[in-house]
Formats: sequence, C-alpha cells, structure tokens
Amino acid sequence: MAKKRKTTLHASERSKDKETGSSCNNNNKEEGSSNTLTKPRFERFPLHLLPPIDSNNKTAIHPMKLQELYPRRVWIVPSFFSPIECRNWVTFCETSGGLEYTAHPATSYIAHRECFRMQQHDAVELATRIFQRISQGGSSSSIMKRLQQESSDLYAGRVPIGCNPNLRLYKYDQGHSFGKHVDGSNVIGPEGGKLMQGCSTEMTMLIYLSECAGGATRFHTTGRTKGRSNKATSFAFEPQVGTLLLHVHGDHCLEHEADPVLGGIKYVLRTDLVYSH
Repeated sequence: MAKKRKTTLHASERSKDKETGSSCNNNNKEEGSSNTLTKPRFERFPLHLLPPIDSNNKTAIHPMKLQELYPRRVWIVPSFFSPIECRNWVTFCETSGGLEYTAHPATSYIAHRECFRMQQHDAVELATRIFQRISQGGSSSSIMKRLQQESSDLYAGRVPIGCNPNLRLYKYDQGHSFGKHVDGSNVIGPEGGKLMQGCSTEMTMLIYLSECAGGATRFHTTGRTKGRSNKATSFAFEPQVGTLLLHVHGDHCLEHEADPVLGGIKYVLRTDLVYSH
C-alpha cells in the first residue's frame, strides 16, 4: 500500500481543501435567495488574538526555550502562547461561525481524518507576529539560532524567512483523530508577499491551545538493531496549553498521526516555517 500523505494547502488556494474536496467558504446562504437563514460567516482571524512584540518592552515576552524531542527533526517550545492567548483563540473559534466539519476514510493515498477546522489563507500580519515571536523577544532569539544550527544540513544554506500566512485552526472532539501521514512541502503563493512568494515550507508549526485526554501527536521512526534488522518505534507529545511543536516536513518528514481524543477537546493552530530559495 502506498504511504498515506497529507497535502498541505498552498497559501494561494482559496476555495478548496485538497484533503476533503469541501469548500472552505462557510456560507450557508444559497445564491439568489434572500430568505435562507445563515450563521455568522468567518472571514478573518482578528489581530487582537496575537498582540505584536513591543520592541521597547521585551520583558513582556516571557523567556522561551527550544527543546529537542528527536534529533534534527522534532522540537517543542513550551509557553509559546500564554494561557490567556490560548483561551482567546478557543473562544473566537467557538463564536465566529467558522468551524467546518471534515471527515474522510483512509485510502491508499490519504489518511483517515475527522475533526472540525477553520482557515484563513492570507493571514499575513498574524503569521508575521508568530515569526517575530520565535525570532525575537526575551531569549527567543536563541530559539531560531539553535533551530538553524540543528537543521542546517537539511537545507543547504537556506534559512527561515517567515511563517506561512495560511493559518489553520483545528478542533478535535472526543473520538476524533488523524491517521498516519507525512506533511508535504509547498510553495508559497502571492498571499505571502514578494519576500516569500515562490519559497517553500519546510517545517510544520503546531501551537496547542488546549489540553485533553489522548490526542497526542505521535511520530514513527525506524531504528536499526545491531545493524541487522529494523525495529519500528514511536514517540508521542501530549497537548500542553501554549506549547509550540515544530517538525521537519517535506522530504525529511517523519510519519506521524494524531491519536484519538479520549476526553475533553483538542484545539490546535497550524502554520509552517518558510525557508528562502
């Protein structure tokens, strides 16, 4: 069976979700009808959800530290978002009318998935603020430096230049999960601006907005035993409020999955780290 792959959407794609074929436009009103009731229509994530860094008061950004979970492939940054920021994102998620249910069974080409999602393809300012947070403020300047050092051999001199403006927010209820897959590298479209257009995503960034029972992000590796046989192994990271998880994707991506949520609700915000040409 072919390896199941998750296709990350290009920033320039506005109307269709490649994984589900469903429209990302949350408008229930039929054309030409003025009597059809509609729920609030989500259009954009408001900027107040992520305040900008105040260059004159960097102490407002608490110190952050990069922790390696798997050599040259997977890292976390605890407390990347504050608990208040996480609650604000979750509240907006539940009140904006933007959540859409998505589900599909596993095939030879796509992994099983069931969750709710909302998406803004051109959230340039919020993506910029996320990149600034990982690049500046407090001790976070060392985060990007370490990340580049530990993954430099994968990218032949290319460097991170920003975050993908295609922001996706996912909600996993009890029983929801995402099967084994790898995240593909994608080219940024016009929404990324002149600096990023034509550059490619190389790392997945997941910011956990809540905690739940189950729902871990599980990575699968293959270890060699005494140089003779391969032994399948895995490790998992359970959602922690405000933690950023980064993992290499594209050609170097580890196969991974989202374990079923056993209790509570899992909310996670997704963007990608974009590398220069």
